[in-house]
Amino acid sequence: MKTKSAYTHFWLADALGRLQDADESLGELLGYSRAELLGMAASEIEPGLELQPLAEVVQREASYRKKDGSEIKVACSTRYLESSGGYVTFVAASAPAQEPAFEGDPAVLLQMILDAQCSNIVLFNIRSEVIWLNKSACLSSGLEFRDLIGRRCHQLWSYCGEKPCRNCLVQEVISSGKTEQRKMTMLDSRRWRVTGIPIFASSGTLEYVLFLGDDITEYLTIAKEARQSHKLESLGTLAGGIAHDFNNILSGIVGYTELSLALTPQEGPLRNYLLELAQAGRRATELVRQILTFSRRGEGKLIASELPVIVKEVLQLLRSTLPSTIELRKNIDSNVNPVLADPVQIHQIIMNLCTNASHAMEPYGGVLTVTIHSTSLPARFFEHNKDLFPGEYLLLSVSDTGSGMSQEVMASIFEPYFTTKPPGQGTGLGLSVVHGIVKDCGGYITVDSVPGQGSQFTIYFPTVERGHNLEAGNSATGRLSGSETIMVVDDEPVVLKVTKTFLELQGYKVLTETNSQVALNKFRDDPQGIDLLISDVTMPHLTGDRLARECLAVRPDLPIILMTGYSDLVSEQSAKRDGVRALIMKPLVGKTFLSQVRHLLDVKRTVS
Repeated sequence: MKTKSAYTHFWLADALGRLQDADESLGELLGYSRAELLGMAASEIEPGLELQPLAEVVQREASYRKKDGSEIKVACSTRYLESSGGYVTFVAASAPAQEPAFEGDPAVLLQMILDAQCSNIVLFNIRSEVIWLNKSACLSSGLEFRDLIGRRCHQLWSYCGEKPCRNCLVQEVISSGKTEQRKMTMLDSRRWRVTGIPIFASSGTLEYVLFLGDDITEYLTIAKEARQSHKLESLGTLAGGIAHDFNNILSGIVGYTELSLALTPQEGPLRNYLLELAQAGRRATELVRQILTFSRRGEGKLIASELPVIVKEVLQLLRSTLPSTIELRKNIDSNVNPVLADPVQIHQIIMNLCTNASHAMEPYGGVLTVTIHSTSLPARFFEHNKDLFPGEYLLLSVSDTGSGMSQEVMASIFEPYFTTKPPGQGTGLGLSVVHGIVKDCGGYITVDSVPGQGSQFTIYFPTVERGHNLEAGNSATGRLSGSETIMVVDDEPVVLKVTKTFLELQGYKVLTETNSQVALNKFRDDPQGIDLLISDVTMPHLTGDRLARECLAVRPDLPIILMTGYSDLVSEQSAKRDGVRALIMKPLVGKTFLSQVRHLLDVKRTVS
């Protein structure tokens, strides 16, 4: 007779076949109390049973004799316990498969519930032997239920090791009689949260330990990524604050340097000193942009960029930071077409790849090679990379003779937060950012590496014709002067003074105000008396974008320029939606700024 069954009862016998343990539900099934069952011969409840010390699990259908002499059909699974010389048997009352005898059975429902759990659930006796486990535990061990019965806890999973765990959780619960929980790292580096729960008999003695195990590796990874993301968000906020304050400082340095250059003779050491100061100011301005780009708060501006020029500048800066044990080789073809990219982000790519190469060659050094040349890619390359378009590409490669990488490491290096560096020495974001920048430029990046021989990163950038520029600025040629009245609002006195000086030297009448609320009141008193409003964005009392909206509500045709060292409050798109004509970054560059001012005033005059 075919049956369907779920093991819901058990008994444990010694080598002579005498019952040493049994659950109360088995006694209820047969009409005995648990105390009556203990000491009985197994053959008394299963007539004709002969227990044999076999290595394999013995499964069978049998007739169990109840206390009243009647019999019940059961399915049994018996395993010989080599460690104790006894036998453990699981019992399930059987019923014809076509009869839905167990549909309402609470024991079967409980079995279904436990098997549906994702957690590994195992029941141990006080000798740390498995007497039951759910489907998840069987699946994670890779063995069948019957092959796992009687095993010790460390024998269930291959990644636990061949010997019992030091400070074994099950043993601690048996010793203490208390619930224990901990996190464990297995031999396969997976992280688990394990819980041991003591189960007591009605007499108060410990009978079983319920083990619950959950693989929490992914959960911990997500939590780590969330913490990293929060750190980056904090870094971005800090970078924004630094950029705002630093750009305000640079406004004075760069502005007064330009004004001084305009007043000094064309020849002489003083002019040379001022030119060096102006160059330092430009480098400092680019440094702020790099900070914002690194913290992912700056949006790269794609322009036609001369890659050889940028790379040579970066390598010149990098040379002083590389150990003397590293030889730097440059194979750079300067006669190549430009690529559409943000120069600051190209700078970031080179710095990252070269720094990684330098670290890979520690401590003995080696050769770092940077190569640039034009290349033509075969048609099959574009067949496998549908998001790339055929055409001329520029090859940029950075190679080293360092430690190299395994295939497993190469498969993960572009993933966010992946790093092979020790904790605290890397965020795992460098190559992820590089990959993102390359993709934004319409390029492609590959890596080749052999452990012990070195690595080579190769980037393919699509080239553009010379003169192609997505961010062409306003021409600085033409008339810059005027006689109109301009109101300048900024809470930084040095920015206010240098801006006023630039404008007054060109003949403009300039009204300045450090308090934006006072500035709004003055404008409302005489809205037609102001030809152009120039305001900082981040200010107390009233932010620049709010000031602009209030002024435009009074006079919609008012041309407005907003200045920012860096702000989350406004973007170029949101400013234009509000009616602002231009959003410019500090520090102000004299001719560019004046050209923008003159352009907006001329447009206003044409419209009116």
